[in-house]
Amino acid sequence: MSRRADRRTAGSGTDGGFTLVEVIVALGLLGVLVIAVLPQLVVGIRGNDLARASTQAKGLAQAELERMRNLPFHVAPEAGDYIDVLDRYYRDLTPPTGPVSCGQSERWAVPTTSWTGYVPATAPRCGWEPTGPLYRHVRTAATGPSNPDLTGYVIVTDTRFLTNTTPPTVVVPRTGYSSQLTGRATPPASQVAVTVTVFPTRSTSHSPVTSSTQIGRQDVVQARMSSSVEVTAVEIGTGTVDQLPLTLSAGLVDLTASLTGSSEARAVLTSALTGLGTGQQASGATTSVQAPPDTASPAGSQGAGQLDSSGCALVCWGSTAHSAVSVSASDARPRVGSPATPVTASVTDSSRDALVLSGGAGAEYRPSLALALPLVRVDNGAGVSPGLSASCTASSDGGSHRATAGGWLRTTSPTDPTPTLVEACGTARTAVMSVLPTGFAPDGVLRVRLERASVRCAVSGGAHTASSGYDYRAVVERWSPSGYVVVATVTPGSTDLADLDPRTLPLGPGRDLGDYVASWSSLTTARVSRVAVPGTATLDLPGVVSILTQPVRSPTDASESVAFTDGQPAPTPVPPETTVELADPTSAVSLTLGSLTCSAEDAR
Repeated sequence: MSRRADRRTAGSGTDGGFTLVEVIVALGLLGVLVIAVLPQLVVGIRGNDLARASTQAKGLAQAELERMRNLPFHVAPEAGDYIDVLDRYYRDLTPPTGPVSCGQSERWAVPTTSWTGYVPATAPRCGWEPTGPLYRHVRTAATGPSNPDLTGYVIVTDTRFLTNTTPPTVVVPRTGYSSQLTGRATPPASQVAVTVTVFPTRSTSHSPVTSSTQIGRQDVVQARMSSSVEVTAVEIGTGTVDQLPLTLSAGLVDLTASLTGSSEARAVLTSALTGLGTGQQASGATTSVQAPPDTASPAGSQGAGQLDSSGCALVCWGSTAHSAVSVSASDARPRVGSPATPVTASVTDSSRDALVLSGGAGAEYRPSLALALPLVRVDNGAGVSPGLSASCTASSDGGSHRATAGGWLRTTSPTDPTPTLVEACGTARTAVMSVLPTGFAPDGVLRVRLERASVRCAVSGGAHTASSGYDYRAVVERWSPSGYVVVATVTPGSTDLADLDPRTLPLGPGRDLGDYVASWSSLTTARVSRVAVPGTATLDLPGVVSILTQPVRSPTDASESVAFTDGQPAPTPVPPETTVELADPTSAVSLTLGSLTCSAEDAR
């Protein structure tokens, strides 16, 4: 055997490796394959990056729209430091501070925050922006509200006001519009068109992602704070000879304050007000003041007045006045007056008997009543003071006013060092009211005086603790054979005047109070409506004293009358040989003293 054969035999079944030529050929083939596949790999990687960026950009655009939808559409500046859609996305008419250089499609220039501002309809804009006047807001990861998720992206929000028409049109803001200034912040439309454009800043292509929607105003239903006071010191009513309703009221105070999408306060003060069923009205000194803006109105007065040319034959009153009024809605703290400077409305003197109500010229009154007109008037004796204390109680000192009402609304800020407070206060007082004067009782068969009445509602502290309080005192006198005597002193602890039958109270020979008074009642604790739960306090005093007289006038039409025998409603059938007296049922006189309500709510 040769040596060559031996080597083949010995090496059989072993790997001798690649030769250099084989390695070079293999590397060459691999290089050709890599060169062929690499562009596809690069394109794939770039496509994945663009897809990821586009998906993230779409998510950011949708998140920005949701952010806008979660903001209130409009909150007035005076309502407090609350951010709404317009505060951020349509702030004012200030133009951008920097030049706008848009670039070209597929290579748009990335916007900067200096592009933020108002863009008029004729101003240049980028091709990816809508037409018409708009406000451009540019946000990055570092600008407010800051968001680390925006790293590598810029969000541009173009906002335009739209009409409610179909199709809607773009609205040009009013000259001077600014969402930051009271009196200029009211939006010119109740909806906006929003276009959100998201730019990636790290990719080689600056092709943006755009999303659009519309956002409409939705009014806030629940108030964050509200308070109110309504006071009527005296209200008198009857019917005229034409059977038309006739009313005369004095000492009316109506105060309201609220904080919702805006902060508002209002005061209406009316010293005397009369009305006839025909719609005819007349009033004494009156004022109506509303904020915003914060306003201070001077005190006012007016001489004696009447409803019509009949003078005091129907309705008249003496001199009247109202106090100075300060209303404010700034700093999200709506308020009217204050404990130190309450607002008041009053009949100030006894000229023309201060308050007078009768049935009118030509009225024929029931002979059995022996009436001496007017039907109701204010006694010329001691008057009252319009003052009220800081603790919401009627002043105890004397005065010359004949009927008066007052109060205030107070709201403090939750950031005040003292506990936050929403408070409402109202008070009322009257001099003596003479009801149905007669020949034997010239100052009335009844004399009623509201010495004081007050209501206070409050919600205080971070726990929104509710409280309410009230007080009243009235004195009711009647004529007796020996002069005037006290029938009842009405206080929160007294019994109802309705429990006392007027027919058991003699006025003189053959007469009793039931001949003149059909019904009467007085306020009791059970009749006071009172609510005090966390965040809400309400109080309602429907009337400290209420009186309804018998009909006082003879009828002009017997078919519309009631029959009386011996001063009382006649039984049915009427006994024979009984003298029957007819009366007009619409001529009964009603009198209510001291109707007061208050409320306070705080949900801040």
